[in-house]
Amino acid sequence: MKLLSYILNGTPINELVDGYNPELLNGAKPFMKSAVDVDGYADITSAENWDAFGRFATDYIFSRYEIQTILLPLANPNYPTIDFSGWGGLTASHKALMAKHILAPKALRRSIVSVEQDIVNWKYLITITKEDRIRLVERMRSKVSDLVLEEQMVLASTQDFFKDLFPLTEFYIQTANPSFKFWLTNAVGTAYENDGFAQKAYFTQSLKDALLNIYEGYTE
Repeated sequence: MKLLSYILNGTPINELVDGYNPELLNGAKPFMKSAVDVDGYADITSAENWDAFGRFATDYIFSRYEIQTILLPLANPNYPTIDFSGWGGLTASHKALMAKHILAPKALRRSIVSVEQDIVNWKYLITITKEDRIRLVERMRSKVSDLVLEEQMVLASTQDFFKDLFPLTEFYIQTANPSFKFWLTNAVGTAYENDGFAQKAYFTQSLKDALLNIYEGYTE
């Protein structure tokens, strides 16, 4: 996944050390998470930039995932085998990011940060990721509720939807278990393969796509 930075007067705004006037963006997003290049934006994808600017494009849980996607293969040359045999070859910046975002084993993290800082990092991680999951579920709830306003879904259907999904989303909020994604996608090999969203009377492909976009961290 790409991290894109708006180009203002020929310069990506992440390089504007003195900042910028948001009004000059004319309503454009300053940073964007995208699978493809977008006109008017520069690709600034790197672990360091996801750490510094990812929060302006998406939630922390998704920025951390992109940092993990970049750094884990560098730390593990035989990836997806995880043995951290490449740790010694990482840059100081990459080691610091893996420690900051709890992406390495305790012994390696605490070889470059103090025990106290490691605990602070951990507390931040478990707090912010739970808050992000709450926000994600709320965005889904709001998306479905908006369909009632636009008369694209009747109230009774939204109530059925929330009744079906609430136990799964609550489990997700508390544990990060992705069962409700399996339900939304009728994931093959799960209990929801033939008993998920697609089997419900209120199912539409457009709603499924919208909810999955939210789940994957795309913000409107």
